[in-house]
Amino acid sequence: MYDLCDRMLLVLACEPVPNKGPDFTVPQVVSGYDAEARDLAPDYESVSFETVHGDMLDLLPEAPSNVLDVGAGTGRDSAWFAANGYSVVAVEP
Repeated sequence: MYDLCDRMLLVLACEPVPNKGPDFTVPQVVSGYDAEARDLAPDYESVSFETVHGDMLDLLPEAPSNVLDVGAGTGRDSAWFAANGYSVVAVEP
């Protein structure tokens, strides 16, 4: 039986997808998020953690465990982990 880390390692061991390069620049992405943030946040928050991640909840290690949420967005997922006994560090690069 694989635990979550084993599954993550399997994903990382896959062959890389050829990178043809981005069709956009970082400033364009940031500008897009800035322009749409007021609409994106409520949409994101309207969907529960369980709805998004329900198929893999049984793969999570038992709390207390450490969670690093990179690209935490509104913090919805980090809040769920914290409320369920996990120690969370959330960053939004």
